[in-house]
Formats: sequence, structure tokens, C-alpha cells
Amino acid sequence: KILTGSWWNSQYRCCKDPPESSHSSSIFIAEIFRLISGIIGCFFAFTIVAGILSSKETRKHAFNLYVLFATLGDVLFCLVAIYVGSFGVLQAPLPNGCEIYHASIHFHIYSNLWISAISIKEVFFILRRTRQALRTPPPTVRKTLVQVLLVYTFAAGAALLNVFRDCKRKGNQSKWSFVLTFTVMVTPPIMYIIYAAIRVWKQQLLPKAGRARFLYIYFLRIAVLTIMALPVLGLAFTSMYKKIVGVHYCTVATIFLISWINFYFIVKKPDILQACKLLLTCRCFSDNISSERRSMFVNSKRLENPHWTSSNFFSSEFFVR
Repeated sequence: KILTGSWWNSQYRCCKDPPESSHSSSIFIAEIFRLISGIIGCFFAFTIVAGILSSKETRKHAFNLYVLFATLGDVLFCLVAIYVGSFGVLQAPLPNGCEIYHASIHFHIYSNLWISAISIKEVFFILRRTRQALRTPPPTVRKTLVQVLLVYTFAAGAALLNVFRDCKRKGNQSKWSFVLTFTVMVTPPIMYIIYAAIRVWKQQLLPKAGRARFLYIYFLRIAVLTIMALPVLGLAFTSMYKKIVGVHYCTVATIFLISWINFYFIVKKPDILQACKLLLTCRCFSDNISSERRSMFVNSKRLENPHWTSSNFFSSEFFVR
């Protein structure tokens, strides 16, 4: 007997049956692409996470922690892609393939959407207070950690519930359970992001310059990219259920492309970019570069806000206009 099909539809066939060489070779190439894409994505995501954690100046700010925990979802997604792609390249059946693959995707999309909505909520609050000429401190680290813990718990529970329903049920039962859970999880954050964007636009809350403007545009851009991945993700699940292999692998490639674009926009935040640069040059833990690090971060803050000075580097003043 020989093993044929993809990792989610593996089956043994008699070696006397006509071989499907072209189909198998296409799947093999697609799995290599998944494996390589997962490795590249994991490198980018891990660099961002390690860069933020390695810099005391970067990890002490709540808005950078939102980026950190959102990127951890990308790390999980890419690690699972490497795991799945490895079995696909080896043409071996994947243990618990349905559960692992579904859980990582659901958790990734749910956690990123809710963290994006929470970060936009915090910036939206700052914008409204700024319009009222009120000084507003940033969220505390403790508040941020509690928010992320709740999001992670909620996303993990919904992902596991949806996964076991999908992988144990067949046909319409699986389809409708997926639609119900997916809608309940993604609709509230998307609606709030749209609501906040309309309020900011109608009330003209966005200042012409300053930290608040930068943070709002920064997180809104990341949220829009995450929302753009939703229809592609829906098409990926549909093609997987219907076993349309070519369409499924095209959607997977599109999801990886959106993730890479998201990584690019994440490092557009100057302090995160500088932290990643110091990490990649192996200077993040050196005691001899404290003055250089401070100078680099001071310059990055001046790029965000021309009225920012080094005297309020460790204060909350630069979170408002």
C-alpha cells in the first residue's frame, strides 16, 4: 500500500492503482511552501517578540505589550505551519491534524482581533480626553496583562470548542457550528473598530500630529490587515471541507502574505524597530550601549512627536498631544 492525499485527507491505496503523480507532486510542492513560509514567519514574529522583551524601555509601555501578545499568536500559527508542513513534506499522516491546525488558526484570529479592538479602545479614549484638553496616562502594565489574559482565555476556549465540534461532526453540523462560533467571536471586535473609526472621523478627534495620532493610525492599520484576512480564512476552511486542494493552498499562501505585511507595519513603530535592530546585532543585553540605546529611543520619539523632549521620556506626557 502507498500513502496518498494531503495531511488532512491521508489514506492508503493499493499500489496497483494508477498513480496520481501530478496531484501528489503539487501537494508536495505546496507543503514545502507552507514549511518555508512558516519558518520565515516564525523568524519575523520571534524577532519582534524577543526584541520587545529584551528592551526594558520597550516592554515597560502598555501599547508595546499589546503588540507583543498579538504577535505571540503569529508565533503559534507559524510553529503549527512548520509542524504541519513537515509532515506534509514527509508524506506522513499527521497525529490529531484537524485539531491542531484548526485550534491554532482560530486562536490566532480571535486573539489578534480582540487585542486590536482593545488597543484601539485605549487610544480612542486618549483621543477623546485630548480633545477635552485633559492629560491622560497610558494604560498600566497590570491592566494590559489582565486584558490580554482574559482575551487569551476567551479565545482559547472558543477555539477548542469550535475545533472539537468541527473535527467530530460531519457535513452541515460542522459547517453551521463553525459559522456560529466564528460569527460570535469576530463580530463584536470588528463592529467596535468600525464604530471607533466613525466616531474619530465624524468628531474630528485625530490631531494633526502627536503620539495619539501615531498610535491610532498604527493600531488601526494592524486591525484592518487582520480583518482583511477573515474572508481569506473563510475560503480556506471552505476549500478544506470540500477538499479543493488548489484553492486551499492558495488561501494559505495569501494568509502568510498578509502576516508578513503585518510584521512590516508592526516594526514601523520606532521603538520596536530599534529594539529589533539591537537584538539582531546582538547588542540588546550589552551594558556598554545604555547611552546609545537611550539616544536611539529619544530620536525615535521625536520622529513620532516633534514636541517631544528627552525630559519626558519616562513620563506619560508623550501619550497625549
